[in-house]
Amino acid sequence: MLEVIVVYSDKDQIKELAPNSNITLLNTVLDKKKAFQLKGAWGARLDPFAVVKENGNVIKAFYSEAQNVVEELNKYLNG
Repeated sequence: MLEVIVVYSDKDQIKELAPNSNITLLNTVLDKKKAFQLKGAWGARLDPFAVVKENGNVIKAFYSEAQNVVEELNKYLNG
């Protein structure tokens, strides 16, 4: 089963995220410790940032530095 974790700092960043029961949202203000641990482990600097896990292993990461995270994540999960 896929698990998706999205780190964001502003609700506007994730407003176009397709609803999915497997998505965990981490806000950099409300969930500061978890959010920055995940971003730090993957070298992400900008928000939003997302990882997709399967059976506990990360299989895909989405970086704002390189792409539109929400758009690419929606494509990945829905097609």
